[in-house]
Formats: sequence, C-alpha cells, structure tokens
Amino acid sequence: MLYHCNRVVDVLLNAIPETDATVRDRFGLSPLCVSARTCNPAGTRMLLARNKPVDVNLRCAAAYSALHDAIQVNCTESGWELLNQRHIDVNLCHRMGGETPLMMALRYGRPQFVRWLLLRGDLDVNLSCNRWTALNLCATEPVNLGLCGMLMKRRDLNHSKVDYDGNTALHYAAESGNAAFARMLLKARRIPVNLRNHNGATAFDYAIELGQREIAEAIETSCNCTHEDLRGKNKRKIAL
Repeated sequence: MLYHCNRVVDVLLNAIPETDATVRDRFGLSPLCVSARTCNPAGTRMLLARNKPVDVNLRCAAAYSALHDAIQVNCTESGWELLNQRHIDVNLCHRMGGETPLMMALRYGRPQFVRWLLLRGDLDVNLSCNRWTALNLCATEPVNLGLCGMLMKRRDLNHSKVDYDGNTALHYAAESGNAAFARMLLKARRIPVNLRNHNGATAFDYAIELGQREIAEAIETSCNCTHEDLRGKNKRKIAL
C-alpha cells in the first residue's frame, strides 16, 4: 500500500511541477511532516529531490518540524535525509514543550539521532527553549545516562549555564532527586557546587531541604566542603 502511495506522489510531483508541497492538510501537516511521521523515507526523498525547494523547517499545527517528527517515531532513514539538507535548522524549538531536536532525541532515547546531532558544528548544545537546556533535561527527566554522557563530551557544553531563576543543572538534579546524574555532573568537575540561584539557594540547599541525602553527600564529597560553605543565604524551604 505504501509503495502505491509513493507512486502516486511521484506521478503528481513530476507531472505537475508547480505542485505546492508545503500545503498543509486539515490537521495542519505538510507532506514532509507526514512522510516523517509515518516513517516513509521514500516519500521524504521524493519531496526533497524536487527542483522546487521544500521548506525543511516548516512546522506543522502541533509545532513540530519534520525532523522532530522523525525523531519522535525513530525514523532514522527520513531523519538522515533531513539532516543532510543544506538549510536544515537543527536548533529549531518546537512550540509544544519547547524542545530542540537534540532535547527530543534525549527524551525519547534515540541514540542514533543524538550521535548525528552532536557531530554537527552548527548545533547549539547550550540553547534554552523556555527554561530548558539539553543538560537540564538530563537532570530532570528519566533520560538514559549513556546519552547524557555523550552530551557531556561536547567541549562547548556549558555545565554552569543557568535558567532565568539562576538554577544550574545541578540544582535541577537535586530538586528531582536524580542522584546518578548529579554524580556524573560532579565527576566532570566543570560546575561550581556552591553557585547560588536568584533566591540565594545552592544545589546543596535543595538536596537538604528536599531530603535528597545521597545527592547532598555526593556534593560534600566532591568538593571537600563544609555545610556552611555549601549552604546559601536562604535557609527557609525552597521550591523551584
């Protein structure tokens, strides 16, 4: 059935050169988004091979680009075709939850996409979408630690980047109780453990206030600090 559908698309695109391949259906999906979402790499290749340029960054009604769709359904063939397009924007944030393709690949556990994206020189690994960075996502969500380790090997990754409240990835790991990722961050030794957010709270404060004893002990051990060195100015209960 898919073969016959592709044949119809091929005939239409070649017989009618002026066919607009960016027109969206009643669900707001462009043909390119549909081909990625249904994991139809042959359809993706046909659309991208047209003489009339296709906007590879066009977002559908749900605010996903075709690359986001390919990552969501783990369609590596369509994803590879899209990533090889000259004008592809690998830093495009979708409008649903505010995630880049890299963030989505981390969340859904797509190692092949994570590898491809991290190899690109035009990828901004420190980009914030809403309050999120890729590193904050690793700290908060149940992301595979192996994928987070791949991210942390990027030399341009800023471990100390803060959100609009001044929280680092270590703050997020302490708040969410992600001890394994907190240890990974601390082992890298590229983040100041006593950095305070805009409320004057350190990651150690969050760990203590929220009962994350394992993380609190890991922070203490990593820097050979005392409680007083690690505590921020705000001693009251703190919430992110």
